[in-house]
Amino acid sequence: CSPISLFLEREGLQLLPGGEAQLFDARHQEAVALVESETLPPGTIATVLRRGFLRHGRLLRPTQVVVVFRPDP
Repeated sequence: CSPISLFLEREGLQLLPGGEAQLFDARHQEAVALVESETLPPGTIATVLRRGFLRHGRLLRPTQVVVVFRPDP
């Protein structure tokens, strides 16, 4: 672990879990854009733009993500 990681951990900060191809969770993630995809199912994360943090179990900053959608036929 790096000294910064150890410091953040001591201060009660945690990186939020979640990444590409996982389901979008509005409790900890903020959808900043939508994108069409033929390979990923709707409602999944296409890209993580900025990681979020918890501090002592409370949301400090949500993870900003791009979410997959399929337009109506």
